[in-house]
Amino acid sequence: MAKKITPWERPIISYDLETTGLKVFPQGQAAEIIEIGAVKGDPQTLEILGEFEVKIFPEHIETASPDSFEFNHYDPKVWEEAVPLEFGLGKFGNFARGGVLLAQNATFDWTFTQEAASRFGGDLERDFGIDYHRLDICSMSYLMADPFWKESNLEGISLSKIGAFLGIPKWEEHTALADAHAGWLVYAELTKWYRNLVNAKCPEIKRLPTNKIFLICPVRNATPEVTSQINAYVENLENEGWHIHWPARDTDQTDKHGFSICSTNFRAMQDADEIHIWFDPTSYGSVFDEGGLFMLHLLQGNRKVVLANHVEPTPDKSFANVLLRLASETRD
Repeated sequence: MAKKITPWERPIISYDLETTGLKVFPQGQAAEIIEIGAVKGDPQTLEILGEFEVKIFPEHIETASPDSFEFNHYDPKVWEEAVPLEFGLGKFGNFARGGVLLAQNATFDWTFTQEAASRFGGDLERDFGIDYHRLDICSMSYLMADPFWKESNLEGISLSKIGAFLGIPKWEEHTALADAHAGWLVYAELTKWYRNLVNAKCPEIKRLPTNKIFLICPVRNATPEVTSQINAYVENLENEGWHIHWPARDTDQTDKHGFSICSTNFRAMQDADEIHIWFDPTSYGSVFDEGGLFMLHLLQGNRKVVLANHVEPTPDKSFANVLLRLASETRD
């Protein structure tokens, strides 16, 4: 008997529809889907795996709600390459095959999509193995914001309001792919927020593996020889399937104050399964990051620490001895 695939093992399909109105029923008066946009993501690593976009040719544009054109950007010239509804739904189904659907208003998008498929005798769950669970960004956002919405002056849980609250850059709203992409970014940020909350409150719970490593290492004052050695170390891990955050490469180093650099590095450490350290006691940035690692260890204690180069113990107290102990305590 085949092992049942859990929702956490399926790709997440963040998708959005543009329609000619809000009515799904009855036939003849219902609005039509005119665009589908989707982003496929990994629920564990939160990486984007692919994107999809298709414009659907409306069969009864004369029944469209006049207000809808203010939002859905419909233009007959732009829609000249649009495809019939049945063909577009089939392409979307193949893209989303085996996934879990995610939408800002899951009830709205799912009802429109499934009703449209039923016109051709189709069923997205049956035909494409799409999971029967659906994720709703509104519900996730409501739970996240409930404790402090007043203090934060959060006026609602629309995608744009939650996106702004989470610091996601503005996008062209009511464009299917752009909204689907924004939905994925909101989902990813909310997931990180929940994970960090659980890690802080329940450190005994084992984190789900994401194959992420944060590398603490010298950046500004690293010699060409050391940089070459670190590069080889990173390449070797990436060839093994790890996702490495190497600050010299993956953190914007143009921040003249350093606050943004430190913030980016700390968030990357929070997201990582393992922290690897290329020890250099003369690197001030490394010492700062090692302090962040020590704090995470005391609060959560669930990340493996690996020393990437040789660290010599000292007879007296030292950062070297602290790191050696961290590596020893977190060893498998």
